[in-house]
Amino acid sequence: MCLSSFIQFVYDESVNSAIEKLNGSIVNGKQMYVGKFVKKSECALPSPDNPDDVRKAMETMNGLQLGLKMLYVVRAQKNVEQEQILRRQFEDQRK
Repeated sequence: MCLSSFIQFVYDESVNSAIEKLNGSIVNGKQMYVGKFVKKSECALPSPDNPDDVRKAMETMNGLQLGLKMLYVVRAQKNVEQEQILRRQFEDQRK
């Protein structure tokens, strides 16, 4: 089973920094591939092999600063699910 995650960056230097610092990293005994995803935007693509690795990557890399940006690392989600989570987080921060 191969799982993929996508991280979208605004600036090319952030993409290049993520690739340089994270490509080949070992998370929970598995090597990650981080590279450019070419479609509509540029993303870093960690692809651990199982859900435990995804959780570990989220715990390890979420909030990490690369270049000018802070990483926001989550498991791949449907747009609707991601919007609901982000909306809840935003509401919790306003309290």
